[in-house]
Parts: sequence; structure tokens; C-alpha cells
Amino acid sequence: MKRLDDLPRHLRSKIRLEPADAPETEACWIWTGSAQKPRRRLRPYAPIENENPRVRPRHFAGSFVNDRETPMVRDPSLGYAVAAHRVTYAAATDRTTASLPRLSRCSCDRCVSPHHVHELDEVSPRSRGRTRGGIVAPEPEVNGAPVPSAKTWDLLTAEDGPMIEVGVDAACAEVGLPPGSITPAMWDRFVKWSLARDGAG
Repeated sequence: MKRLDDLPRHLRSKIRLEPADAPETEACWIWTGSAQKPRRRLRPYAPIENENPRVRPRHFAGSFVNDRETPMVRDPSLGYAVAAHRVTYAAATDRTTASLPRLSRCSCDRCVSPHHVHELDEVSPRSRGRTRGGIVAPEPEVNGAPVPSAKTWDLLTAEDGPMIEVGVDAACAEVGLPPGSITPAMWDRFVKWSLARDGAG
């Protein structure tokens, strides 16, 4: 992975290390450029596909999500502004932004350090777990019951994962899993994890 001094100047000039005396692999790379303000928005659930071409799928339900403050920078390869931590990670790993999977973020909203993120998926969110026909691949089953997997847990606990208020069935739809993929035990674990994360547990 490249060092900070090896990044393109338009990125390097907008980053400062904090704390300044810490190794750059440990310090936060604070973005001093523009950022998208935190907001609360309604994220619609994925529409159900309809075989009738005359009927267009529509969003009837969704859940509210709280978006964090997100540093933004224009990506020349895409031609528009995207999250700066993605552009920085792509530059540090000699990849294109479009080829990156979803990335976790540092707990510091302004940090864009490539050392403070983790790759969450092997494919992009638009194609995650889907076939060409738009059908979600089911989880493996034992005695007819879906088996919770690490991938299911990663989807639940991702930065843009579902809120516990929506319930388990809506959560399945929101993360693109078949109904029943989230077992009661996993949902109970997720609820406890969410409450602890939000300081309510």
C-alpha cells in the first residue's frame, strides 16, 4: 500500500495526519476538503420485480437511515464527486474507484486513511448476491432452515445496514436476502449489537 507522500497531489494536499507525531498507518488522515453533511433520509426497499413489462416497479416502503458526514472529492476517472475514503483507498492500492467493493470507514467521520478501512464485499453493492435475472441466491440450508453465514452478519452490520425498528422480514428485503435468511438467534444478536453500538444497551 502506498504511503501518503506517494498519493496524487490533489489528494495529498487535502490530508493532514492527526495526531501529527503518530505513524501514518495508525494516525487518522483528516480530510480538509469538502464534505457532505450528515443527514437523515428515507432509503426505499428494493422493488419487487414484475413480469408484466407495462407495470413499472415502484417503491412503497423503506427505512430511515442516518448518513454520516462524508468527505467528498471529484474522481477524474468517473467525472463526478465520490466519497474521499474510496478515492484515497483506490489510489493507495493502485486500483480504480469503480472496481472497489463496499468499504467500511474509520469511526472518525473526516478520516480517509486507507489503513482504517476494510473491504466488505468481493463485488459491488448493485450486483451483490444476485444473478442476471435479479434473483437473490439463497443461503445454504440444513433440514430446510437457512443457515446464518458470516456474509449475512456482514450485511446486517454494514454501515448502511438495516435499522432494528424495521423488523426481521423487512431487514431481509433491505439487504437483498430471501425471506427467512435471518434466523431468530441472529436477529436477537443483531438487536443487541445495534443497541450496544448506539449506546442504548
